[in-house]
Amino acid sequence: MSDSDKGMVPTAKSLEVYLGLKDSQMFCVPSFQRAYTWGVPQCEKLLDDLFSYHNNNQNESNDPYFFGNVITVDVKSEKNQTMVQLIDGQQRTTTFLVLLKALHFLLNDYKQIEDDLNKVSVRMVDKWLEKILCILYKIDTYSIANYELKNFTDFFEKKGEIDFNRYLILSSESMNELDYAITDWNNLIKCSKFTDFNPQSIPNKRKDNKYTNFYKNIRYFYNNIKDRLHNFDKNSSVKQIEYLTFFIQTLLEKCKLIQIASDNINQAVAVFNSLNATGLPLSDADVICSSAYSNCDDSSAKKNFQDKWHELISNVENKLTGYFSLNDILQQFMYYQRFKEDRKTDVRTPGLRYYYMTEKRTYVENPIEFCNNLNLVTNIWINLVSNYPIIRLVLNINNNIHFFLSTYFYHLIINEKKKVRNIDSNTYNFDYYSDIEQISELFLRLFTVLELVDYSYSSKKFKVFLFEMGDKFVKLNDEVSFEEIKQDFNNNIFDIIKESIKDLKTELLEYRGDKLVYLNEYLYCKEYNKGFYFDIDPNRINIEHILPQSMHNVLDPVRNLSEEEYDDLIEKIGNKILLERNINNNVSDDNFKIKKTSSIKGKLGYKDSCYAIASDLCDYQRDGKDIWVSEDIDNATENAVNRIVNFLIEPLDESKKNQLKI
Repeated sequence: MSDSDKGMVPTAKSLEVYLGLKDSQMFCVPSFQRAYTWGVPQCEKLLDDLFSYHNNNQNESNDPYFFGNVITVDVKSEKNQTMVQLIDGQQRTTTFLVLLKALHFLLNDYKQIEDDLNKVSVRMVDKWLEKILCILYKIDTYSIANYELKNFTDFFEKKGEIDFNRYLILSSESMNELDYAITDWNNLIKCSKFTDFNPQSIPNKRKDNKYTNFYKNIRYFYNNIKDRLHNFDKNSSVKQIEYLTFFIQTLLEKCKLIQIASDNINQAVAVFNSLNATGLPLSDADVICSSAYSNCDDSSAKKNFQDKWHELISNVENKLTGYFSLNDILQQFMYYQRFKEDRKTDVRTPGLRYYYMTEKRTYVENPIEFCNNLNLVTNIWINLVSNYPIIRLVLNINNNIHFFLSTYFYHLIINEKKKVRNIDSNTYNFDYYSDIEQISELFLRLFTVLELVDYSYSSKKFKVFLFEMGDKFVKLNDEVSFEEIKQDFNNNIFDIIKESIKDLKTELLEYRGDKLVYLNEYLYCKEYNKGFYFDIDPNRINIEHILPQSMHNVLDPVRNLSEEEYDDLIEKIGNKILLERNINNNVSDDNFKIKKTSSIKGKLGYKDSCYAIASDLCDYQRDGKDIWVSEDIDNATENAVNRIVNFLIEPLDESKKNQLKI
C-alpha cells in the first residue's frame, strides 16, 4: 500500500452497521458542503425502490441492495468527540436518518395501543423500536432499558440533567444550511410522536415552500408508509406490524453501502471527485473555505466569515460570470503572494489546496482577513470588467493574462491602502486606473505575437517572462518603475519577432485565426477616434464572416473559386468582424446587401450593431453597388495588418525597428 492510500478503507456495511455510531461519534456535514436539498421526489423514489426490493426478496433472494458509496473522514473535536465528516453521501445519510425517525414514530404509534396487541406483536414492536432508538440516539440495549420506550424522548425535557449533544447523531456546519433546518432536525430528534413535532416556518415563503426539507420529508415518509400499511391490511394491526417490522429488518440488514473511510480530508475529497463523475465535485474553493471557517474563534466570527464568503460567491457568480470562478480568485491571490513573498521566478505553481492548506496555512488561519483580501481582489475585477472594455478585450485574447493583471492592480490597491491606513476595507475611493490602457496594451502586444509564432504559452518568452514581470509588478514604485516594465515588454516582443518571424507583415497576411479580429476592432476604433465597445458578456460576441461561410448565397465575382480557395478567402482577417450574437444569428448566411441593412421589416443587420467596423460597413459600396468581394477582403486585410504591425512595433526604439523585416 502506497503512502497516498494509507487510511483508505472501503468496507461494505449494512445500514444498521453504518448508522450505528458509538456514543463518542457524530455524523457531521462539513462547512463546505451543500445544504440538505433532497426533497419529496427523491424520498418518493427511495421509498418505492426500498419497498419494491423488500416485496420481491422476502422469500426469494438474499442478495443485498446497494446504495452506492459514501466517503467519510474522522476528525477529533475539542470535546474529544469523533466527527464523522460526510464528504460524499450527505444527502443519503441524512435521508436515512429521517426515514428511521419516521419509522420510530410509526412503531411508537403501535406502542400506544400495545394493550390491544398480542404478545408476539408487542415483542416485534419493542425489538425494532429498541434497535432504531439505539441507532438514532447512539446508545446500547442495556442503557435503553432505563427508559420507557413509548415516551423515550421525555428525558430531553429534564433541563440541566441531559446533554443533548451526547445523543445527537447528526450535526451540520454547512455554511449553506438554513438555521431553520438545523432547528427542525434538533427538534425532531427530541420527539417521540409525529404529532409532537412543530416544524419551523421560513419567513417570506408561501405554501409548502415555507417548510424545511426535514419536515416535508419526514411528513412524506410517515404518511406514505402509514398508507402502505393500511392498504396492506386495513383491519389488522397485527398484520401491519408484521409487514412493517419485516420491512425495517430488510432496510437495516439487507440494504448496504460501501463506506470509504479516510483520515485525511484532502485524500477523501480527491477520491470523491474521481468517483463523482456525474455529480458536482467539491471544488478547491469548497475545501479551502471549510478550512478557513473551522479557524473562526466563535459563533460571531463564523457568522462574519459566512456573510463575507457568501458575498464573495455572489459577486463572482453574478458580476464576473464568464470571466472568473472562485478558484480563479484564489489562484490570483496565490500568484500575488508568491511574487510578493518569494521574490523569485518559479513557474511551477502549487495546487490551490496544497498552497492554502499546507504551504501557507497562515492565510486560512486568519479567516476574516483572508476573506477580506479575496473580496478585495473580486471588487477590483468587478470595477475593471464593468467599466473598461479594453480589460474585457484583454481577458478574451488569452485567459492567462488575468494572473498578472490581478497582481499588478492588487499591488497598486494594497500600497494605496497602506498609505491611507485603510487596509481592512474592501472599498476604495482613489483613481488607480491611469495606467489601464498602457498595461493592457503591453499584454495585447505580447499575446498578439504569441498568435503568430510556434511557441506555446509555457515557453521561456511567455510564461517565464511573465513570471519575471510578476516579480517586478510587486516592486512597482518601490524598486521598479513602470517605464522599466514597459521596456522589458518591448525588448521581449522585439526578441520574439526578430528570432521567430521572418516577415511580420506576411505572417499577419497569412493569419487565419479569430483572436486578432478582436484586436482589429480595438485598433480600428483608435485609428478613427471612435468609442471602443466590447460586450460585457463574452458569450454575446460572435465572429461574423462578411462574405458568408456558405457559398450558396454569394455573388458572381467569387463564384469561380474552388471550395478550398473560398474557405481560405473567408477566413482572412479582413473578412471577419465582431458582431452581436443575436444580429449574427439573423444575417449569418445573407449576402452583403441584406447584412448591411435588412430589407425585411424588423430584421437586425449591421445597422443595429454597436461594433464600429460593422456599423461603418453600412456606408460601404463598391462601384456604387452593395457588394463585398475578394478585392474588398484583400483591402480590409491589408488595412488590418497595417494597424497590427504599427501597434506591435511603434513603441520600439528606432534601432530595433530598423532590424525587423516588416
